[in-house]
Amino acid sequence: MKSDEYYPNKGILLRFKQEMKIKNFSPRTIKSYSYYITEVLKYTRKSPKYITSQDLKDYLEHLVDQNQSASTLNIAYSALKLYFGKILHRRFFVFLPRAKSKKKLPVVFNKNEVKRILESIVNKKHKLIISLIYSAGLRVSEVVKIKTQDLDFENNILLIRQSKGKKDRITIFAQKLGIELKKYIKNENIQEILFK
Repeated sequence: MKSDEYYPNKGILLRFKQEMKIKNFSPRTIKSYSYYITEVLKYTRKSPKYITSQDLKDYLEHLVDQNQSASTLNIAYSALKLYFGKILHRRFFVFLPRAKSKKKLPVVFNKNEVKRILESIVNKKHKLIISLIYSAGLRVSEVVKIKTQDLDFENNILLIRQSKGKKDRITIFAQKLGIELKKYIKNENIQEILFK
């Protein structure tokens, strides 16, 4: 067997990437899924058509033995399911269990802790960023994309465009913070992106 015989041929990988693009997967997801397909084929050292459900179980167990998180296991699982189920039309995924994610309650700061954190920040822009993340419950990836037109100061509402899962959502922010944001926009002459 040639050393590269177990790799997916370019046609299959292109079809796989095309399927993901059509489903509007993010570039990051496409990259991750493609990585796990390549890795499972390296691990099994088999052509895709000869891989069995046991091979995939063994690979997922291999990831567990490497102390990979449940989240990582589920990404790998989803990649394998899409590739072998949708592209190669294999039917063995009904026998493969998903990893259970551990349910952990988030660590929540009390008001005094949040106040101390904000008081320790000297840079005005950084303080506004952290305040908005806390007040509106934002991800960092969301706060860096906010535009001035996404802020409704009259109702203290913020529109988050193309958030996780490429969905828009609406959240609220504190009225006091809205006053500070208005000043910041005016003083810094912000035209579009709120925080550059």
